Amino acid sequence: MRLFIALEPDNGIKRKLAFAQNRLRESGVGGNFTQPENLHITLAFIGEYGDPKKVLSVMRSVPFRGCRAEFDGTGCFPGICYAKVNVGKDLYSYVNELRSALGSAGIPYDKKRFAPHITLIRKVCGDIPDGVMINGFAEIDRVTLFRSDRVGGRMIYTGIGYAVMTEEK
Repeated sequence: MRLFIALEPDNGIKRKLAFAQNRLRESGVGGNFTQPENLHITLAFIGEYGDPKKVLSVMRSVPFRGCRAEFDGTGCFPGICYAKVNVGKDLYSYVNELRSALGSAGIPYDKKRFAPHITLIRKVCGDIPDGVMINGFAEIDRVTLFRSDRVGGRMIYTGIGYAVMTEEK
């Protein structure tokens, strides 16, 4: 089972992100556009792992105090166009604690540096125009464990469990 832990923005932000994707398409940009229902901020990519209950247990053992994610335009990695996401230092601390807890429990995860973003397009073809702005913010109160499946040539992300925000902030 292919797993990852992520933050999911609310539907209002997803609509803004989908609108930006449409503007990119209309400007001639091609590639594999992320389905709006799959838009997320990855905290820890686990990959193939057969014990989601163990992952959930670890997730729930690390206090999540919520976060505010601010969306501010687009950016690019090689072959990828993404929505820029600004988060506070508390989320970086949470991600470090979460990843440390995963490692201590023997759960493998991708050790790449945490770089908060939401992937809009993979395998980008064409030039990303200036001025495709994505502005707004989301208050996020839970962390989701997702399962990733390829179905009919599309990726389907299914939330299979949550860790909700703790009371103290």
